[in-house]
Amino acid sequence: MSVKYRYLFIVFLATVCVILLTTLFLEHIEKGQMERQINHRAGLLAKFAEVFRDHVAEDFRPVLDPRGSGFIPEGKASCYVAIGMVTDFNQPFPDYSYRQPALNPLNPTHRASPFENDIIQRFREMPSLSVLKGFQKINDKVFYYVAHPVSMEKKCLPCHGDPQKAPPRLLETYGKDNGFHWPLGEVVSATIIQVPVDNEINAQKFRYFVLAGGGILLLFLLIGLHHRLFEKIFARRLTEFAAIMNAMGDNLSSSHRLPEETDDEFGALARAFKRMSSTMLESYQELERKIQQRSIALRDKTEEHADTAAAMKVMEQYHHQVLQSLGEGIFGIDIDTKTTFINPAGASMLGWSMDELVGKPIHERIHHTLSDGSPATECPILATLTDGQSRRLDRDVFWHRDGSSFPVEYTATPILRGTIIQGAVVYFRDISQRVAAEQKKEQWLHIQQSINTIYPLFFAGGDLHEKLHKGLREILSIPWLRNQSRGAIFLKDETSGDFILKAYQGFDSETIRLFTRLSHDQSFSDEKIPCLDAFHKVTLPGMKDHEHHWVPFITQTGCIGTLTLVLPQGHTCKSHEAEALTAIGHCLTQMIEHQRSEESLRSYNLALEERVQERTREFEEHFSSMKTYQDQMIRSERMAALGEMVAGISHEINTPMGISFTSANFLADKTAALETLRQTHALDATQIESYCSSAREATEIIQSNLKRAWELIKNFKMAAVDQTKQERRKINLKDYLEGVLLNLRPVLKKTKHTVRIDCLPNFSLTTCPGAIAQILTNLVMNSLIHGFKDKEIGHISIEVSIDREEWVLVYQDNGRGMDREAVKRVFEPFFTTRSGEEGSGLGMYVAYNQVTQTLRGTVTCQSSLGEGVTFVIRIPIDTAEQNQMDTASIS
Repeated sequence: MSVKYRYLFIVFLATVCVILLTTLFLEHIEKGQMERQINHRAGLLAKFAEVFRDHVAEDFRPVLDPRGSGFIPEGKASCYVAIGMVTDFNQPFPDYSYRQPALNPLNPTHRASPFENDIIQRFREMPSLSVLKGFQKINDKVFYYVAHPVSMEKKCLPCHGDPQKAPPRLLETYGKDNGFHWPLGEVVSATIIQVPVDNEINAQKFRYFVLAGGGILLLFLLIGLHHRLFEKIFARRLTEFAAIMNAMGDNLSSSHRLPEETDDEFGALARAFKRMSSTMLESYQELERKIQQRSIALRDKTEEHADTAAAMKVMEQYHHQVLQSLGEGIFGIDIDTKTTFINPAGASMLGWSMDELVGKPIHERIHHTLSDGSPATECPILATLTDGQSRRLDRDVFWHRDGSSFPVEYTATPILRGTIIQGAVVYFRDISQRVAAEQKKEQWLHIQQSINTIYPLFFAGGDLHEKLHKGLREILSIPWLRNQSRGAIFLKDETSGDFILKAYQGFDSETIRLFTRLSHDQSFSDEKIPCLDAFHKVTLPGMKDHEHHWVPFITQTGCIGTLTLVLPQGHTCKSHEAEALTAIGHCLTQMIEHQRSEESLRSYNLALEERVQERTREFEEHFSSMKTYQDQMIRSERMAALGEMVAGISHEINTPMGISFTSANFLADKTAALETLRQTHALDATQIESYCSSAREATEIIQSNLKRAWELIKNFKMAAVDQTKQERRKINLKDYLEGVLLNLRPVLKKTKHTVRIDCLPNFSLTTCPGAIAQILTNLVMNSLIHGFKDKEIGHISIEVSIDREEWVLVYQDNGRGMDREAVKRVFEPFFTTRSGEEGSGLGMYVAYNQVTQTLRGTVTCQSSLGEGVTFVIRIPIDTAEQNQMDTASIS
């Protein structure tokens, strides 16, 4: 189709769409206008009837009601009057209708038709519905109807309620069968107004035809106009352009060119085409050059392809050689399970020739039955042909040509061309040797399980006979060991050399009686001890031929017994049975030797236990005496510390007490002099003032020194009580530590050493103060005696901190320190670095016990020579007891 006709077709479609949309819009307007006119006419008729009904109800009925209920003229019935008026109206206008049908009317002529009955039922089903409108076709005429519901009201009860109460005239006219018992409040009737609409519909159709004709005429006028304009503006110039382009298409170097004199779209098109033709000419020339280059390259590629084909042929020959020399089996199948290739090794394992398998379905020959008995349709190889997934089986069977099977492991890999399955390659390996090894391993596992069951008998309770019976039952229950569930174990009597029956199973009483004791010369086989399987030489009445395993129990001293197992006739001993029975015999031999060793060891243990008990009693007595001595030493150490403290405290108390005594004497002399002046009446204000000043000064001196002495005595008393009773109480830790150092001041003031305490001032806790005093005293004395020996000025640091639920005391000095060996033994009792000199070696031991036992804490020591010593003490804080004591103190 040419551009012109496509353009005209588009114009045609656009015009048709515009006309259709305009027509639909006008139709919608016309339809709305028509419905409004019809509604208006129906409304006029309804209003006309309503006016008559209201006039009757409001004007006539009030006048007629006082005249009595016995006579009700139709003039009182508004419905009757309205219908009568409309009936008169219908004479000149027969197509207009006003009805008030009811479901159960008094007058049968007012009974609802099926159409009217449907309208009333809709009003009854939908109480909220107040009006129904629509179109109805009656006798090929179209009517528009408007319906309103009529409900039963109280004012209607006299005429439509109980027939016994109805007016006599009403009953005479209409009877009592219809029009009564209307339910109050329900829809019982409807007013339906119908107006004809055929004239309006015909007028509307006429307007539609006129509008359609005008639209078609307008369409043809527009099409003609556009055809003329397109011919003049576009078609001529496009034809000229096409002729020039055809000429240039035949020869790109042609001199024909599109006219460029216009500035409109055609001029722009000509210029663009000119530029395109120039570019195409250049591209054509470049293309010819590239074609020449590609031709040369293609010739080179052709030669290279020939070389590649030769190389691929060599590679194919190599792959064929690899396939021929491969030691394992490999074959390929197509989607129909027909063999595409198989290597010689695979064909040899299967017992077929290569020619007998290639092109034939191989699956039904070598894999028709699976190892687990499942059907061949569940074969993994067939599954690979179905879903294209590689599969590997470690254990399956392939079938030989002679009908025998052999175990294999194989891998099935799909051959895919894109996503299409073409076949599969199966690589398989004969694993008969591996399966045999696994079976042998399983047999040895049973032997190991039996041995593992026998070995615990070594350590179980009971005598040797019971253990031998249990071991024999376990041996006879080995599933793959052929026997008749009969066997016996004999042990050699060291005195007589005879073999004594110790354990048996499956023998009758006569056999047991005959074999209870066998002499050394009675043999179970043609050979002596080494034989494991031979014919029995001892016969019994009725005994059948049989064979047996005879397993000797060999030790370094010779045979100590035998194990005999009765076998079915004709059984040949296998090598693995001989190996297994040898291992079992060795196990039983060890059990027998172990049991006998235990018995001898038990007797030896009894004697040894008596000796151990005697030595234990001696050790306990020695330990008790050592414990008593150690307690005495600790008590002596503690009393010595208290003695030194008493000596120091007494010296410290002498000074404040002496000063207090001197001040008291001075005050007494002043008082005596004042008394003398009073008696001689020479006392004046100056002398009284001088006496008061001296008395005040003496009193302050006495008070301060007595307070100092009282503090010394209180601290000493508290320390002595704490160290002797070890009672728990609440203390301020910093004040208590300072009190301990105050008791040590007599010792410290003889030196130039300093002590620093770093502790929270308000840190109080519930603890055993005596233990803390003992620990701190021993640490300070240890530093003074050992750490600061030959050192004029030393420094001691005591730091206290809180770490979660513990309080930590870090004690440090800058003394001479200790070596690694001394640090390891510092808390041992009686250990001292000054052997032969002063010191009992119990100071750190006592401090360690106070920390770990009394305070339930930990203590560590860190030191090196020349670096001083550091003790870190961690004591748990008893939170529950602390809170309890705090509560008690508050109470």
